[in-house]
Amino acid sequence: MVIESEVEITLPSPRLAAGSLVPGRYLYAGSAKGAGGMRARVQRHLRPKKSLHWHVDYLTRKGRITGVALLPGGDECQIVSGLLRQADIAAPIPGFGSSDCRQCVSHLLTLPRHFDPGYFFMTYFSELRPLVLAEERGGQN
Repeated sequence: MVIESEVEITLPSPRLAAGSLVPGRYLYAGSAKGAGGMRARVQRHLRPKKSLHWHVDYLTRKGRITGVALLPGGDECQIVSGLLRQADIAAPIPGFGSSDCRQCVSHLLTLPRHFDPGYFFMTYFSELRPLVLAEERGGQN
């Protein structure tokens, strides 16, 4: 999920990864293994009003979701690993969205403006036949 923010976002929760995110463009890699699967999870993230349950809820509350890629059978750790091999992509807050993961430093990554996540998913994960929902450039979520 690609999220853009024009304001600094402070993550205050003591039980989650804490820190501040500067205005910018981020990619959150998550799973959808709960009830309802991918559809329910994406619909929840797109809702403007929701309880703050997951790390990413703090980011989507102030940021704008501009793109979503669904990879049936994919793994968020594969996504993070592949993205971290790309130039200018980093993990801004260790432990963000990955408190139950022992492989990844974070499931939140910074994305440079020139990076095309849709192209990345369609080429790097082509065998999974990703569904990339069009990136939106305007409006609020």
